[in-house]
Amino acid sequence: MKILVSEFITGGGLAGQALPESLFREGEMMLAALLSDLQEITHVDLYITRDARLSLKDFSGRINCYPVEGDYIGRFREYCLGVDAVFPIAPETDNVLEKVSAVVLEEGKCLLGSSPAAIQLTASKMATAKLLAERQIRVVETRLFSELVEPWYSDTGWIVKPDQGVGCDHVFYCESEDEIRCVAAKCKNPVVQPKLNGIHGSLSMLCHMGQGVVIGYNEQIIEMQNHCLHYAGTKVNALTEFRDQLDELAASICAVLPGLEGYVGVDVLIRDNEAIVMEINPRMTTSYAALGKSMGQNPVQLLFDLFFERKLPEIDPSRFKPVEVRI
Repeated sequence: MKILVSEFITGGGLAGQALPESLFREGEMMLAALLSDLQEITHVDLYITRDARLSLKDFSGRINCYPVEGDYIGRFREYCLGVDAVFPIAPETDNVLEKVSAVVLEEGKCLLGSSPAAIQLTASKMATAKLLAERQIRVVETRLFSELVEPWYSDTGWIVKPDQGVGCDHVFYCESEDEIRCVAAKCKNPVVQPKLNGIHGSLSMLCHMGQGVVIGYNEQIIEMQNHCLHYAGTKVNALTEFRDQLDELAASICAVLPGLEGYVGVDVLIRDNEAIVMEINPRMTTSYAALGKSMGQNPVQLLFDLFFERKLPEIDPSRFKPVEVRI
């Protein structure tokens, strides 16, 4: 089987532009882990897109490289033609992940990820919060900045971020309404949320046809510098003590979003022994970089069982061990 892996940041999506340092590091980590796991699967030929400015010196094994210097979507479509299945790893920002996922399906290839419709919905923090709230799933209260017509009280301040965004990019902490107005001008279609105290966590899930299983109960390392939030890494499977609450939350999310397929990340906040959804990432996340080591098994084999055998894996979380990933 021929499989194409295309990680947007390192794979040519920013050809001709500066590569953001933190996103570049995250992209390389995810890519290296995924390629390593894929090479353990028999009868797989690996292909990747690669920004023409970058080398392959840090990757082991036989990898077929497609260099990209411009027109990422066009080259991506071209390279899809010669493979059987595609792992797209791309940001939801500017609908990039939705577009490349649609290309895979348009070319009749196996998409190893969520449907474009599910990506479109979860790419919007506002749309995600609205849907989950309507289905009685606990989610952080979210409002569009453009629709704030009256004072909104919060004794812990507010978070302002783009409606579509990745990680902590352009995520600001504000202590007053004046600050909200100031930083909102720096965001594209900003949303406002109350800042909640608690444990920052994330889920690594495998999803299939409205069902899901959690393979990572992770604690996020979030730092604040000059009122800007920064994602510094993750302690993979460091929150297994909250397994019951997080399993229940994952099942609820999969039930209302059956278009989620394969690996999906969910950012959560744990407070008062309950989990609150912050956002849903319908793609591979940085936690994947340590997932195999934490689980003691190959996550790609589980993904292959899901996509090609049509079955969710049976997981024994008691075997998981905490592994830290730093950006």
